[in-house]
Amino acid sequence: MAGGDVAEIGDFKLEFFSKDHASVFAGKVPCRNIGVVIDDQVLNPGDSFDLLDSTKPVPMLLVPEVAPWAKISESVEFIKVAKPKYVIPMHDGLLSKMGKDIYDNFLKGICENIGAEFVPMLPGDVFDFYRK
Repeated sequence: MAGGDVAEIGDFKLEFFSKDHASVFAGKVPCRNIGVVIDDQVLNPGDSFDLLDSTKPVPMLLVPEVAPWAKISESVEFIKVAKPKYVIPMHDGLLSKMGKDIYDNFLKGICENIGAEFVPMLPGDVFDFYRK
């Protein structure tokens, strides 16, 4: 897929957007990044803090929590700009249990400040926000 593509897969509408992968080293963009919006409800930015269209908020935002290219302050600002109802942290595989707790507390705090619900999930967890 490429930025600007829209696909229907089963009952899902997928809208893709493309910008640069967040830089790991100053001045060097490692590759392109593909983000996706699912059913105008869920935004996954991939390896970036890009939004499809910041004037069109989505209810659920997947937020990169940690990566060689990310800082927690950028994750916090991303949430503030997106103004979602629900935030699911992702991109957290490099964190220890203690590190995950610390990062989750940062993100949970900003969610509380803007009136969003912080929804940390483990593999196999289900969160049906359509029923909330």
